[in-house]
Amino acid sequence: ELDSSGFQNLYDFLYMPCVFSSGRGKGYAFVNFVCPEAACMFMNLWHKSHRFSMPKNKKTLDISVACIQGRDANVLKWDDSKRRRVLNPNYRPVIRPVAGPVTSVPSVVTGTSLEVLCPDAMTVGTIAW
Repeated sequence: ELDSSGFQNLYDFLYMPCVFSSGRGKGYAFVNFVCPEAACMFMNLWHKSHRFSMPKNKKTLDISVACIQGRDANVLKWDDSKRRRVLNPNYRPVIRPVAGPVTSVPSVVTGTSLEVLCPDAMTVGTIAW
């Protein structure tokens, strides 16, 4: 759903912890975006929304800035001996190679300045829900 929302090439780390016995998500995830503008757009589009076929009567997503910021810092956090034993790719983080600089971010929100939408736009990179 992240890719179909227009963020396909705008993140380089994604981890959604799952319960091994059921395969279901634990209800939170971490996404590191390649630029602060993409993170800001994501926060504005997904915060307080229903995604992943969530019933409308269920709680909305609560998007926030993660404590750990940056692709490399997230890789270090999630790359320990316990997690390296997990062979099923469905239970491992998605780690994309470092790409070149982002030249343009698709403008999903129009008519509003980035500072108004996301005052921390110059520092936000990793988002949690």
